[in-house]
Amino acid sequence: NGRRYDEAERLLRRSILLNPRSVKANYQLGLLLARTGRKEEADKHAEISAEVERLRTRFMLVKLYSG
Repeated sequence: NGRRYDEAERLLRRSILLNPRSVKANYQLGLLLARTGRKEEADKHAEISAEVERLRTRFMLVKLYSG
């Protein structure tokens, strides 16, 4: 099971290197880190995910209401 977490972490980190603003990759990495007891780092990725999602939502609303 630990091997699967290691592989998942490696793949998620690679995904984030390719797209640092990936909501899904940051969220999933945050969950994995929390499950493996790395709360401080998990919080960082959860915050990145939430902030990108907030910005995306704000952009969509501006676009919608600006015509």
